[in-house]
Amino acid sequence: MQPNSDDNPVDTTPPPTRAIGASVGAGMTWLTLATLFARLTTFLSQWVVGLVLSAREFGLYSTAIAISGFLTVCRDAGTGYILMHRGRDAYEDNAGQAFWMGISYNVVILLVTVALAGPLATFYKAEELSWLLIILAAALLPNSVSSVLYCRLRLDFRFKAVSAIATVSGIARQASLIAFVMSGLGVNSFAWSAVVCCLVDAACLWWLTRDAVWVRAPRIDRWGQWAGASFWLMLASLANFGMDYAPFLVLGRILGGDSEIIGYYSFAYQITAQIGVLLAFNSSVVLTPVLQRLGAEPERQAQATLRALRSLMMVGSVATMGLASIFAPLENLLWSEKFTPSVLTLVVLGLFYPWRITYGVTASLLNAKGEFSRLTWLSIVECVGLFAVSFAAGVAAPSPVGIALWTGGWVMLIRIVATLMVFRPLGASIASVLAAMFPAWLLCVASLGITLALSRQLGFDALAQGVIQRFLPAGAPPGPLESRLTDLLRIAIHGSLCAGLMFTLFRVLLRDHLLDLLTVAPVRLRPLLARVLLLTPQPPAHDQR
Repeated sequence: MQPNSDDNPVDTTPPPTRAIGASVGAGMTWLTLATLFARLTTFLSQWVVGLVLSAREFGLYSTAIAISGFLTVCRDAGTGYILMHRGRDAYEDNAGQAFWMGISYNVVILLVTVALAGPLATFYKAEELSWLLIILAAALLPNSVSSVLYCRLRLDFRFKAVSAIATVSGIARQASLIAFVMSGLGVNSFAWSAVVCCLVDAACLWWLTRDAVWVRAPRIDRWGQWAGASFWLMLASLANFGMDYAPFLVLGRILGGDSEIIGYYSFAYQITAQIGVLLAFNSSVVLTPVLQRLGAEPERQAQATLRALRSLMMVGSVATMGLASIFAPLENLLWSEKFTPSVLTLVVLGLFYPWRITYGVTASLLNAKGEFSRLTWLSIVECVGLFAVSFAAGVAAPSPVGIALWTGGWVMLIRIVATLMVFRPLGASIASVLAAMFPAWLLCVASLGITLALSRQLGFDALAQGVIQRFLPAGAPPGPLESRLTDLLRIAIHGSLCAGLMFTLFRVLLRDHLLDLLTVAPVRLRPLLARVLLLTPQPPAHDQR
């Protein structure tokens, strides 16, 4: 691969002469594939790390991430968002300013973190927090390069390159995490792997673009012009971060920064809820530049956003609830009941966290329209509400499942309200927005519920154990091999049933949703996907030129 090449040449033809829907779909598909691969590598590393570290250490790291995020407020002072909003034509003039303003802010945050790390560790009653916070702050420095160069790729619609870099840096993070844990660095391994990820990100982006942003003029005299937009973006970023990590910031103080309860909740959250977070981020990566180009065509803008919302809810619901259907035997297979309290917690999170995905869609739309203050206030309301329900959960229901119920219920409620509010100015009806969100989610809930109910009523676990015993020597005492084989068969039974129910219900009731997935998939993958889904590709009318 040449430094400035991509498998898909950049198409600079402006809308409406190009198929924007196809651009959204292809970009989302590549990023979704990268996300699934990243989740696989993350899951593999969590398997290894979970065997070595305790629930307490998982809780400690989540508390550190929460504190670090609120100290940072917004990486790079939000300059990447401003650069994206100004468009491709303004990139050359603004890239240097974005880099130098961003890295200056990050250096200040690093110094502040060093000064406050000790007192914060005392406040949360966990001495290990101090070094965790300092190492995480150091990871901000290489991110100053990545923030600008990711904008360049996104503005050029080079989403396949973005997904490739995300995959490489994700592998580097998980591989280094395993190496650090195995070498005895303990909970600090999480923070050092974040530094490795940011360094790899920056190196790959520079190699691909050969854009040395650090040699560009800083244009300090113009920093004040960005201050207003940066202020709103920083608040929005802080609120967005709080929508994921507010529970850990609050519960870390109520229950203790290294509480096992937080650890069990964190363990389940890292496996399940991050699917929603990553899909929300990927949708923002693709949709923001596309919707920015469609600013003069609100009808097409609304249709593109509704399609993205519909597809993301389907993918997210299948992923989180499919995982929830098999997690009990999977946890026993991989961790031998070490994280049993996380099992039901993950099921609850699997039900609620597909709704977290909708934030990426609404944030992309508001960013594309330059409505930074509106995005900020909506995010603040969501974040403050999550703080409140997290506090209530810590007092009234201090258990991993209780925390998941309180926080997940809030996320679902506020995301429905916020999404309806954001779509209203586009002229989209309430019915059309609800129809984009609910059908796939409800069918996945039904599939998961039926699977778990049948498992209990028909005794799938006992059935699997009986089948395995038939293939073992007569009179052989039960051992680890029998247990592992039984767990594998339980996973196969639960997973096949849940997946089969989802596919059948989608095929019968949501055929149009499946066709949408076909029309936005990369051309080379469409025939295979069509055969798997038993469909004939029929591009919908709104995707035609």
